[in-house]
Amino acid sequence: MPHPKKRQQQIHSRQQRRQKRGQWLKLSAKEREEVRFQREYYPKISDYLQPDQRSIFGVSDLHEHDFLEAVVSQRQKKPNEPIHVLNEGAGRSTFSAELKQLANLFQIPVQVTETDLRPLFRATKNVSPEEIVSKFGKKKFQVIVSTFGGFNYTRANRRHALVNFIQALSPGGLASIVFMHQHLAAVSAEVRQVQKRFPEISFEIKQNRRIHAAYILTMRKPASSPNI
Repeated sequence: MPHPKKRQQQIHSRQQRRQKRGQWLKLSAKEREEVRFQREYYPKISDYLQPDQRSIFGVSDLHEHDFLEAVVSQRQKKPNEPIHVLNEGAGRSTFSAELKQLANLFQIPVQVTETDLRPLFRATKNVSPEEIVSKFGKKKFQVIVSTFGGFNYTRANRRHALVNFIQALSPGGLASIVFMHQHLAAVSAEVRQVQKRFPEISFEIKQNRRIHAAYILTMRKPASSPNI
């Protein structure tokens, strides 16, 4: 007979396996396929999200946007106002701190709001993409950055998330979202629907040149869009 403590651990392990098995059986075929995909591709993605890739230079490279340049450009449009940046799905990224440090060299005050679906990280707000407007308001951010963030995990409300990104963006602002390719068809369909509602917004989807399993969605709001 095993030691009582070891026996208890064995019983607990069996219960956990049964629970996981039950949860797996409740998933639809599409959901199981997505879980398998995440298991296969997340290790590959994580290679690109090592500390050096979580920096402002790594994130800018993944998005194929120079975010410091974007901040400088926004400052030229509004020289007397601080630049507000949303880092959605911030995780352990050093992007926010480094962006503020570099912007300070140009004497540009930058206020960065960090969000993440996982409260274990240091993000200032535990907010999902579809809650951005309700939490922070409309036309709040000149720059929005989402790197494999909550947008990847909000299938049921992805259109609502897109609308939130657009409404939270200031006139003349830039939003850039890096997402996994298994969402491409769904995201493309949602973009077409959202574009009908917001024809003034510029949308561009392109494959990430570094991670072929990822795509970049860029949204730009024209400066002359006071009603969005």
